[in-house]
Amino acid sequence: MGDELIILDGDVVAHIACERAWKEKVEYFKVHGIDMDQFKGAKEIPGYEPHKDEKTLEKCVQMFRREMDILSEELYSDNVIMAVKSGKNFRDEIYSDYKRDRGKWKIPNPFVDMIRSYAVEQSFATFAGDKEADDLIRIWAEEARKHDVPFVVASIDKDLRCIPGRHWNIKKKILDTVTEHDAMQLYYSQLLSGDPTDFIPGLPGIGPKKAVNAILHCTTEEECQEIVCAMYFEAYGPEWETYLLSNGKMIHIQRDWNDYFTLKEWAFVRDLRG
Repeated sequence: MGDELIILDGDVVAHIACERAWKEKVEYFKVHGIDMDQFKGAKEIPGYEPHKDEKTLEKCVQMFRREMDILSEELYSDNVIMAVKSGKNFRDEIYSDYKRDRGKWKIPNPFVDMIRSYAVEQSFATFAGDKEADDLIRIWAEEARKHDVPFVVASIDKDLRCIPGRHWNIKKKILDTVTEHDAMQLYYSQLLSGDPTDFIPGLPGIGPKKAVNAILHCTTEEECQEIVCAMYFEAYGPEWETYLLSNGKMIHIQRDWNDYFTLKEWAFVRDLRG
């Protein structure tokens, strides 16, 4: 592996770094008679000022730095670039229900955002601005590929497997390679199935297994696109394009700074329009 570029999902590392310390804090609250379950899905815990809880924050910082050291040891490289989200992204403006149920059943962990900010302040990470961290990760990966820089994407996010290349699962400690064909199939199958985790609807009655089977024998993007269009037309008739564009804008992870989902590049759609 050597000193290859590690393109790191900082959101995952921030959650891992804060998980144990926050569980201990929640247990402390419960022992002292506070029913923490009432705060599931809330944005904050009334009366609690996390920025003044220096002990818990220090534990999170220590765990964050430890996770970074472990990652470098596992992948034999100190050459790391990390992306973290900074707040709302352009998808929120397009689709108000985007990631609507994220955190709905969890007690809010206020230290995750604090660790994200710490990582940026210490020059470990870069805020993604109006994008997802996933967008920045893919943009960096495509730039590295363009300049023949060996890289590995480190995350646990299945969505990032639309990026061909080497991937490291931070939690499972598994290194594998996503082929161009694998990446293509994941992308087009998600356009069919949507993503329940992010509250992105797919086609009615089409789950991940059916979506994969629909394009299983496709060998080119054009073949995948033809099947996707046909299935959207079957589901929505004349309005198929509107639904496909809506889902595509949510599913698509950017390859460069101005890469937004359209159907202009789809040869099958161009042929339909004449």
